[in-house]
Formats: sequence, structure tokens, C-alpha cells
Amino acid sequence: MRIFTLLGNGKDLDTGRYEYFPYTDQVIKDFKAPYRVIASLKKNINVPNADEYIYARYCIDDDETNKKALEAAYKASQKFRYFPVSVRRKILGDIHKNLLEKKEDLLNLFVIEGHPRKLCEWEFSGMEKAYRPESLDFFKDQLWTEVGRGKNETMYLARRPDGVVCVSPPKNAPCSNSLTAGFALLAGNTLIVKPPLHTPLSTIFLWKEIIWKAAKDNGAPDGTINIVIGNSKKITDEWIDSPLANDIMYFGTSEKGLEMGQRIYLAGKKPILELSGNDMLLVWKDADMENAINSLLDAFLGSTQICMVPKVAIIHEAI
Repeated sequence: MRIFTLLGNGKDLDTGRYEYFPYTDQVIKDFKAPYRVIASLKKNINVPNADEYIYARYCIDDDETNKKALEAAYKASQKFRYFPVSVRRKILGDIHKNLLEKKEDLLNLFVIEGHPRKLCEWEFSGMEKAYRPESLDFFKDQLWTEVGRGKNETMYLARRPDGVVCVSPPKNAPCSNSLTAGFALLAGNTLIVKPPLHTPLSTIFLWKEIIWKAAKDNGAPDGTINIVIGNSKKITDEWIDSPLANDIMYFGTSEKGLEMGQRIYLAGKKPILELSGNDMLLVWKDADMENAINSLLDAFLGSTQICMVPKVAIIHEAI
């Protein structure tokens, strides 16, 4: 049975509190069996065949984990914001390198968490493309751009770090979605990431073995990346109330997300909202029908949960 620890202030963090992750195929075959094993393990009852049902155990927060993560991230932000842009760009380049090296490990975790292989490949493709050199060079150029010149002045747009960015990715695809937050490192921010309580493995692996490794290898201070897992409401409330948190990145439904965005804004912080959507596909009378059909079938990738696959088709009457 594998063990996944948290990350706090640059160190593996074992809180002594655990949840257990069953093999998805075992859950599908017999839902009750793996959860009987989990119930026994939580009572410290030895189960000889536990490894047949349980893939891993992972740490969850104690009462102080998130507060300590906020303190560590804030302390690190006071140093990391002054790192040269070239070093921060190098960190993101190393994230891309680490992604490629750890691809199969990551895809295997996706599958264990219940993602079909085709969906895994699609998710990884987007992650890898986002961190290619040409993408990173473009983002780097956006940190300092000339807006215009007047008779006696030149105007620039300069992006500065906010400080501590807290990230709450979605439950159904937390790993691939959470990688978006890695770009905050380019601007000199530090991060706290909260994988979902019941599907955290791939996200823990991404942020510890791929992102934190890249940051650490380039001299980033302890506390640049932190991982917490626990009750979502408790953790989010602590982020909103804490003077040490600056931005909160939230993924979720539009109704709840807009309510969350208002709370974050009224607390004097920056809300970054990634909310659910339903794309449409327009099929015109001269469309390539084979490609149109394949695009529509993508609606069933990930059980129709992905927001950027078509949920509705508007088809020309001539077809």
C-alpha cells in the first residue's frame, strides 16, 4: 500500500491522520467490500488482504495544518517575489520536463482514480502543451509589456506578484485543472493547493514530484508550494479570513462559484473563478460530417462532465 503525505514548508508532512483510496475496479465490482476493509483499517484492525482492495493511504489535515501552510507560504512569498524572472521561467520549463519524465506515473494514477485511459491521454496532452517553451515564453513576455508611447512618456503594463494564492480544484479532474495555478509561480507568487478529500492522489503527485521538485531544484524557498487536504468549508473559510492569503482560485458550479467569488471579494482578496459551462457545436450545411460526429461523441468523454465538450448541437436543416 502506497503512502501519500502532505507538503508543508518544504517538507513531507505526515499528520498521523489518514484516509484510504481503494482501487476503482474493486469499487465497481463490489462497492461494499473495499469499504468494509477501509472501515476496519480506520479502527486499526489488521486486514490480511487489504492490498487487494486498497491502493494507498493518504494524510489529511489536523487542526493546524492549513494555518501553518498559510504562514509558510506567506514567509516564502516575501523571498520568492524577488527571484529573477529568468529563474521563475526556468522553474516552469523544468515542470514541463518533469511532466514528460513522469507521464506514465501520472497516467497510472489517473486510471486508479477512475479516469478512462482515453480521457487520461487527453488531459495530459493539455497539461503538456500549456507548458511547452513557446507557451511559457509568451506568458513571460506578458509580465512586462509596452502599452503605448506619447509625446513625453511611455506607458507599460507590469504584472506584480499578489503573494499567496490558494487553489481549490474540482473533484472530478483536480490534477489537470490544478496545473493552471502553476503559472502563478511565473509572477512570483507562492501557493497552497487543496486536492479533493476523496480523489487526491494524482494532484498530490503532481504538486510534490513535478512542481515542487522543479521549484526546489531552482532554489525556491521552503513554503513556495504547500499541500493541504481536509474539510473544504473549513479550509476555504480559513483562507478567506486569513490576512496572509491574497488570491483564491475556485473551481465549481456557477451558482456556488459566484457566491464564493462575492465572499472572497468582500474579504479584500482576488477571486479567480473557473466555473461550469456547457459548450455548443454548430454544424453548418457544408461541414465535414465525420469530424463533426467525432466532436459530438466527445461529449461522452468523462461521462459528459467536461465543460469544454459539446452538450448541445445546432445543426443546419439541410443535414
